[in-house]
Amino acid sequence: MPDDLNDMPGGKPALSRRELHFYWLLDTSGSMSNDGKIQTLNQAIRESIPIMREAEKDPKARGNLIVHAIEFNDEARWVNAEMAEGVPVEAFDWVKDLEAAGVTFMGDALRKTAAELPNLPNNAFRPVIAMVTDGEPTDDFNGGLQALLDQPWGKAAWRVAIAIGNDANKAVCHKFVGPEGKVLTADTLEEIRKAIRWVSHVGGAGAVKGDKAFDQEGKQPDFNSIPAPPPPPVLDPPVVPVPPAPDWL
Repeated sequence: MPDDLNDMPGGKPALSRRELHFYWLLDTSGSMSNDGKIQTLNQAIRESIPIMREAEKDPKARGNLIVHAIEFNDEARWVNAEMAEGVPVEAFDWVKDLEAAGVTFMGDALRKTAAELPNLPNNAFRPVIAMVTDGEPTDDFNGGLQALLDQPWGKAAWRVAIAIGNDANKAVCHKFVGPEGKVLTADTLEEIRKAIRWVSHVGGAGAVKGDKAFDQEGKQPDFNSIPAPPPPPVLDPPVVPVPPAPDWL
């Protein structure tokens, strides 16, 4: 895939500093409520934010990192109104936890993502589209994937899937990522966290190195190369005032 995609049709006019758009597609169907998966997903997304921000601060960074997030269960919807257009990583935050319920409208998530891709700047880097799922689609996945691939940016995107547990349809995940993408399997809560951190790291590397990052770092995951999130701060115990001794003592 070329490092220069300035000839992409449509979209916003070229920007002086290029952008890398990173899309989270997050399965929040009912099965994600089992075994702590949805809680781990929320925590792992929070832990990924410093990784992305640190990459963009690199003096060699060639572009700005813009984050999008969409969840899918009985329908697909952007996590909030700003997430469709994308939020600069320095302003990206994960304030409200996602909740799990319903079925798995994965195809709808792909369609809604595809509908936003024409808004990318003409000279953006290849977008990253990262899907996290523990099941299989219950809607028209093939139609949604075709809608994504019909978009020049969708076809050019580096696509990666995190397949959680034995019930994740890995054949669907491989079809989503295509021959150049990556499917990661995560069978434990810690593996979910590590996989999300790794995907975040590769996305951040794209902002530093451009499209070449996906060839250099996006093939074989090395979870040990990604720093663990800092431990929560240790707070001093509250000072409890000692009441004065009664007069009769």
